[in-house]
Amino acid sequence: MQLHKIVNTAFVLCYISFMMENEGKITTVQSVERALDLLELVANSEQSISIMELMEKTGLNRTTIWRILGTLEKRGYIERDELTKNYQRGVKLYQLVRSNDSYSYLVKVIQPYMEEISRKYNETVILSVFQNKKMYNICQVDPEQTVRLMNYTNTFSPLHCSSNGKMQLSYFTEEELESYLMYPLEEFSSFTITNRQALKKQLKEIRQQKYSLSIGEYDESENAISIAIEVNNNPVAFITLGGPAFRVSEKNLREVAPQLLEVAKIISSRLI
Repeated sequence: MQLHKIVNTAFVLCYISFMMENEGKITTVQSVERALDLLELVANSEQSISIMELMEKTGLNRTTIWRILGTLEKRGYIERDELTKNYQRGVKLYQLVRSNDSYSYLVKVIQPYMEEISRKYNETVILSVFQNKKMYNICQVDPEQTVRLMNYTNTFSPLHCSSNGKMQLSYFTEEELESYLMYPLEEFSSFTITNRQALKKQLKEIRQQKYSLSIGEYDESENAISIAIEVNNNPVAFITLGGPAFRVSEKNLREVAPQLLEVAKIISSRLI
């Protein structure tokens, strides 16, 4: 993801926001510059960053930083890590750049296969990537069905209960997984796995079978299967096939897994 492109795009929104909020306090240019300095530091930091670090890097006082970060967080450009209380990139930064701009090559290569899968099984197919500790859904192909999945394009899905999210978790190292599991696992439905050991057990199964299922875990009315597109044994994207639970059962999804895995191999060979 080209973060400098995102930050430049965010300039206009920050400019308008801070003109309104800081009028009569400090000059508009100065407030925008300060906001962008902080936004760039957070956006370009590989780890979440603390207010103390931001004070050291910018020379701004705690009150000024706190006020600006509060505005950026409210608008979704940054997020506060509930565990460390540090700041990291927010969802809005990624949504500012349209998926086809950032992932045009992936979409160009993979979408024809998605369309073929959707036609064959007459269900929804979604392309996603791991981004900002969530799954970012790049594009979606819908079937000719009256009842089908909602449009997930340009939305984020949680890792622990979506099929693509659990597929990504299965690639985590032990250290990465333990770090992720330090956070509470949010319950999205009565079927969501919130027990850490139960999730670990399921991830072990996913590693063995090479595909991941979500049976009502994210939304009780939806079931889905996901497979990874690998390059050099690392996942670069995920394809999800899903539909309403009354029409798409766990048995149905397990039956199509071998075909989806074959498609994944073909796509991976094209990306190498």
